[in-house]
Amino acid sequence: MFITQLYGELLVIFLIILTSSRIFFIDHSRLDSFALFAPLTFLASILYLLNWGISFTGQILFCLSFIVFFINWRGLLRFFNHLYIDTYSLGFKISTGLLLAFTVSFAIFLIINRPLHLDEKKYQILTETKTYTKSQSGEYVLHSNPLDSKDLILKIYSPDPNQGKQENNLVALFIPDKRASIHAYDSYLTLLAKSGFKVYSANFGFSKLPIDENIKFKYPHAIQQAKLKYLLKKSNYAQKAINFFKPIYANEFEILSQIANKNESPIKKFVIVADGIPAESLSLISNPARKIESCFKLNSIPEYKTNGYGFVEQTDPVTAITKFGLKKDISNHSASYAAMKTKNEFEALK
Repeated sequence: MFITQLYGELLVIFLIILTSSRIFFIDHSRLDSFALFAPLTFLASILYLLNWGISFTGQILFCLSFIVFFINWRGLLRFFNHLYIDTYSLGFKISTGLLLAFTVSFAIFLIINRPLHLDEKKYQILTETKTYTKSQSGEYVLHSNPLDSKDLILKIYSPDPNQGKQENNLVALFIPDKRASIHAYDSYLTLLAKSGFKVYSANFGFSKLPIDENIKFKYPHAIQQAKLKYLLKKSNYAQKAINFFKPIYANEFEILSQIANKNESPIKKFVIVADGIPAESLSLISNPARKIESCFKLNSIPEYKTNGYGFVEQTDPVTAITKFGLKKDISNHSASYAAMKTKNEFEALK
C-alpha cells in the first residue's frame, strides 16, 4: 500500500513535469498535443485525493495540477481548434519554469521521506488480507461480488512457522482510529507478530455507519477520514464526534472477535490493543465472542505522540513532519518501543 501510494504521488508529479517540460522541445511548427496532459494531470490529482485523502501531499499535488491546467488552458483551446502553437511568451516560460523547479524539488522531498516498509521475510512473519461485505442481515461475509461494497478489510499478522517462529497463546485484536488505517500501524503490528502474537486488524468502512443529524458519513472513505479530522478539530463538534464513534468502535471490536473466534483454538486468549477514539470505547464492549483478557491503550505510552494517527514516523513521514513536527524514524524506534511495552503488558497472560 505504501509503495502504491508513493507511485500514485509520483505519477501525478510525472504528468506535471511532462506537461511543463514541453517548453523545451515543442516549437511553433507542431500542434501542441502535450497540452492534453494538463486536464489528465488535474484528473489524476483528484483521483489521488479520493483514494488517499485530503493530506498535505494531496493538497500540494492538487494545487500544482490546477496551476498546470490553468496556465495551459490557452494551449488546449489552440489544440482543439487545430491551430499551430505560438512562440511561448516570456511570462509563460517563467511561470512554467518555476512550477517545474518546485515540482522536481517536491518529488525529491517525497522520495527522501518515503514510508519505511518492514520486509515480512526479514521479520519472520506472515500476513493475510481478506475483504468482507456487510449483508442486509448485518452479518459480515467474504467479499465475492465485485459490485458489492468492501465494508471490512481484515489483515492478519502472524509469526512464520516456516522460519522457526512460534505463536504464543495470545490473539491481539486491533482496530485503528478512522482518521488512520491498518497501514498506519503496519510497522508496530509487524513487530507484535514477530514477538509471537497473532494479530487480527480490521479497517471498517464508513459506508454502513448510522447517520447523525450533524455528522453524516456517506461519501468515499478517504473524504470521510478528512471530515472526521476536521470535526475533531472543532471544539463544538469534537466531543459529539467522539461520543458518536465510541459505540461504533465497541461494536466493531465485537464483530472482529467473532471473526477471530471462528478461526482460533479455544485455548487462545483474546486481548485488545487500541489507539485514539477506539481506546475510549473499550468499556462499551459488552458482547465479545470470547472473553477479553486484557486491553492496552497505545496512548498510555508517554513517548507516543501521534494518538489516533498511528506510527507515522515510519508509515507516513510527510504527515509526521507537517502535522506533528516529527522526523522520519528510520531506526523504527517508536514502533519497536510500543511493541515492547505491549508485550510487557500482556506478559502475565502467556
